[in-house]
Amino acid sequence: CPMGKTNLIVNYLPQSMSQEELRSLFGSLGDIESCKLVRDKVTGQSLGYGFVNYVEAGDADKAISTLNGLKLQTKTIKVPDAGVPQGGWAPGMPRGV
Repeated sequence: CPMGKTNLIVNYLPQSMSQEELRSLFGSLGDIESCKLVRDKVTGQSLGYGFVNYVEAGDADKAISTLNGLKLQTKTIKVPDAGVPQGGWAPGMPRGV
């Protein structure tokens, strides 16, 4: 298992952003293993957050430093440092994810 985290949560995404747009934004910084935009199961509306899993931890670090605080339309996205135990909660992370 490589050192560091490769799985990022991305908060405060614009409602109109698609999974493809999320993938291309984060994919510009490194190879992505998987990318998931979380949607409401009933309406299909974006819930405003998603997950991006990089192949390399170094690319994940680069994405945090490059994209955290980026303004997209009316939103400022947050990419918290994923140095949080899997399933753990940290201040600034939405609860119940």
